[in-house]
Amino acid sequence: ILDETNKMDKLVKQLLELMKLEYGKREFNDKEFNIIEVEKEVIRKSKVMLEENKIEVKIDTLEPIQVFADDFYIEQVITNYITNAIKNAKEINNCKLIKISNKIKKEEGKVRVTVFNSGKHIKDEDLERIWNRFYKADESRNRSDGGTGIGLAFVKAIMNNYQNKYGINNVDDGVEFYFVGYLERITQSFGDIGEDGVHLGGCLHPFLLGVAHTLGVVQVFAGTKADQAVVSLSVVGIDEMDVVGGD
Repeated sequence: ILDETNKMDKLVKQLLELMKLEYGKREFNDKEFNIIEVEKEVIRKSKVMLEENKIEVKIDTLEPIQVFADDFYIEQVITNYITNAIKNAKEINNCKLIKISNKIKKEEGKVRVTVFNSGKHIKDEDLERIWNRFYKADESRNRSDGGTGIGLAFVKAIMNNYQNKYGINNVDDGVEFYFVGYLERITQSFGDIGEDGVHLGGCLHPFLLGVAHTLGVVQVFAGTKADQAVVSLSVVGIDEMDVVGGD
């Protein structure tokens, strides 16, 4: 009875946290950090499960990759992906494999993190549904594995707050989950833009950088809260406006 009570308490707390994320009520403590170290730490914490399931883990690089986000929530995303991969990894070509890949997209100021596990493909009709709370693509599984059924819903909510992509693909010999994150915060000064001599300077989130270029901004003061990125703009032909990031 005590065990079930603890599980219910954990579920209630996670649901409350999920609701805050979904409704944009959670403030993020964004900062620069090395995402490779976070990946290594998640693997370290998962060592027992990996060994019990005889799963080999690979990371495509150990070179530091600086990103700009809340390291606690990005660790939650990676943890959910790794946990999901452990539960679903199957032996292919005499090997149970999980592979983490990091692809830098310098032109976009972003990195794409992918977690692959060898095993069965996910049915096409389940590819979108698995992001919903309590949805189980595999009906033979239950919560005896310690899961609450909302891990991927957490990923969806966190990525929506950052307005970044996430998803899943069926690939050769398995499945890959991915998410996109911002690289370290960009600090740039630009020369004149256009015939009116408009000047842009300051420290901007990559998403806001695109807004500034599009509008032709004189000055930008950008907040770093992912769920409420507010920009005060002085624009040629426009006195002042606010741009609020969100759905």
